[in-house]
Amino acid sequence: MTQVATVKRIINRTYAEVSILRESACGHDCEKCGGCGTESVTIIVQAENPLDAQPGDRVIVESNTAEVMYIVILVYLLPMVALVLGGVIASLFTSATGIQIATTAVCMALALIPAKRYDRLLEERGKTSFIITKLLT
Repeated sequence: MTQVATVKRIINRTYAEVSILRESACGHDCEKCGGCGTESVTIIVQAENPLDAQPGDRVIVESNTAEVMYIVILVYLLPMVALVLGGVIASLFTSATGIQIATTAVCMALALIPAKRYDRLLEERGKTSFIITKLLT
């Protein structure tokens, strides 16, 4: 997965701190849709700096696509599957709507535990791995 970033500061000989503009799914092409009012978010990450990029440089950063897909599965897919399965399984055993809703909520909450554990692992390890692969300016 590649993204455009701006180098903010040099941490050491190996790493630089870069800011990445995260846009919403719409891509902010407001002329076409009239604008939705969503805001872009800038995140600051550490990236490996083999090209010796300097503060102010615009660069291409790359992250491990397999790692990103694993995070997507943990954060989005697993809870959604748990939500559906929790509802289906609860409906097989009871017709009480309150119990079905409670069971579904518990299943979804339990499905978030692996995502939280992986987040802690990433924190200990230094977050997801980014590497500067190209200097733009």
